[in-house]
Amino acid sequence: MFPVHDQISRHGDRSPFRSFPNDKFFNESYWPNGLGGQMTEYGIKRLYKLGQWLRERYNHFLSDIYSRKEIYAYAPDFDRCLMSITASLAGMYPPKGHQIWNDHLSWQPVPVHTTTVDTDQIFTNNRYCPKYHQLYLQAKETETSFLKNKYSSFFEFILKKTGWTNADISDISMVRSVFYCYLNYNTSYLPDWYKEVDLELLEHLAGIKYAIPTTTLELTRLQVGPFYDFIFNHFNKFVKPTFEIRPAKFLMMSAQDTSMVPILDSIGCYKNTPVGFGDTVIWELSQQNDRYYLNLFYKWEDKLEQMDCCLNCDYEQFQKNLTYITVDVHQWKKECNSV
Repeated sequence: MFPVHDQISRHGDRSPFRSFPNDKFFNESYWPNGLGGQMTEYGIKRLYKLGQWLRERYNHFLSDIYSRKEIYAYAPDFDRCLMSITASLAGMYPPKGHQIWNDHLSWQPVPVHTTTVDTDQIFTNNRYCPKYHQLYLQAKETETSFLKNKYSSFFEFILKKTGWTNADISDISMVRSVFYCYLNYNTSYLPDWYKEVDLELLEHLAGIKYAIPTTTLELTRLQVGPFYDFIFNHFNKFVKPTFEIRPAKFLMMSAQDTSMVPILDSIGCYKNTPVGFGDTVIWELSQQNDRYYLNLFYKWEDKLEQMDCCLNCDYEQFQKNLTYITVDVHQWKKECNSV
């Protein structure tokens, strides 16, 4: 029995935000929808199919007819996140019965909730936090120095091919991100030297970069504390009988990889592999007698994996284990400004 579940997916395929100096395809003329992380048609299709998959998996759990009492959809205020969750909802809820409003269009509007980035109380990692920024730069500088020394020939190779005069771990990760965008959009955009790149090492270094925000407990708390406060509040309204009015039992969220990796890493579920377009994390809360248990699933491409890091976890104990990094947004603001 799944009394409630929370789900978060990375947005779909997009255009790159920035690229290296020698990249001639980082140009608006090659991207009809624009640069700066705009969704591509492939990304829309990917997330639409994700919605169809969610419908098939949870068809016994969700009504065929859309109901605001069953599902609550949220996305941060980024075009790619809003478009992605809208596409998924279209796949989940083709209109049926009285909700059919156009015989020639198998689509209906399903509400998606959002707020401005600087007021987001769920994905606060998108907001500016002075304390976090200070600690993150220190951690990144330390990591970059170590990696440059360990993989000096690789860094030199990247500088030579990209046209940069200097590069840190974020730049290396960005090269990987650009390649990933091109591989999923148009492989002819890849540079000639792509075949010379140690792709396994590039993936490894990018994976390290994404884990820097959770290097220490203080960084982790500032990065994901409000997120856990939010989902625990959601779960608790089902677990604790004092709540008479329950919220929607299906919490659906869209996010970026920079939000999802810290969430996974904070509970020991990150495998040092960057999160792909449309990758999805699902928490299923089930009840057995008077106890509640959590199971965590990770979906990528056509695969679904049950994560060992949260396998029939006692919910009460799971929440207790994360007390040290869970913080409400008001306390988060105070800690952010304690520089």
